[in-house]
Amino acid sequence: MQLPINLTQSLQTTRWKSILDPVIETTYQNELNIEGLQNEVDALQALPLNQMTVLNGVVLAVGNNVINHGLGRVPTGWIIMDINAAAVIYRNAAFNATTLTLNSSAIATIRLGVF
Repeated sequence: MQLPINLTQSLQTTRWKSILDPVIETTYQNELNIEGLQNEVDALQALPLNQMTVLNGVVLAVGNNVINHGLGRVPTGWIIMDINAAAVIYRNAAFNATTLTLNSSAIATIRLGVF
């Protein structure tokens, strides 16, 4: 963008304003959009499922199994991502900040997502 310089001062003031205002407004709107987008990204990253820890090769015995989940906070939930046996698995104790207690009806190796 080039501003005309061979104008009187009063013409420069009005002409330059008409040229610069849309640029300034666009820049300002883009900054607002970036802030809004960053807020949306932050909100998505804060969702529990997006803070999942995946534990590979967790071997479950028949009965209760206490598993250190490593989240550093009380989990919201868990999912089995892979399993190598036919087993019924359920949570058998309240969530806490360090462990997850799962009860298994059979010996199984699982990939466990804790969030």
